[in-house]
Amino acid sequence: MPWQAAQREASEEAGVSGAIETEPVTSYAYSKGKQGREDIVAAYLMLVESERKPDEPEREPRWFTPDDATKRLGKGREKKYAREHQRVINEALTRLR
Repeated sequence: MPWQAAQREASEEAGVSGAIETEPVTSYAYSKGKQGREDIVAAYLMLVESERKPDEPEREPRWFTPDDATKRLGKGREKKYAREHQRVINEALTRLR
């Protein structure tokens, strides 16, 4: 199931676990950068219940406010992909309200 893959990725890359919705809140275009490929990624909401060190040692996850996350995710990206990240954050906030 796709939501289980998202849950596994959250654990491996961010070291978080918790309850995850089984339907995506939205999907978005994501650039593979130098590979010149664009993927469509489903975004799922998770209620984080525990945190630990990520499985991938180069990862250093941190929490940001929505505004700061939008700025950080937009930095150094093509405008199209910066807008996509902003849209995901906005849709998640709308869903959480």
